[in-house]
Amino acid sequence: LKQEKASREQQLDYSHLEQEKELSDQPLDQALVKKGKQLERKKHELENRTQQEK
Repeated sequence: LKQEKASREQQLDYSHLEQEKELSDQPLDQALVKKGKQLERKKHELENRTQQEK
């Protein structure tokens, strides 16, 4: 029973790795663009706050 469980867990690990590989194969640009947009939004929010405080 232990062996069966271990092999099943290994298979799960492999499928997980496959998914990660697929994700990493995608252009990182997309993620960077998303992060950039989020940062821009945060900047704008901060600017708006400081303007309101004045």
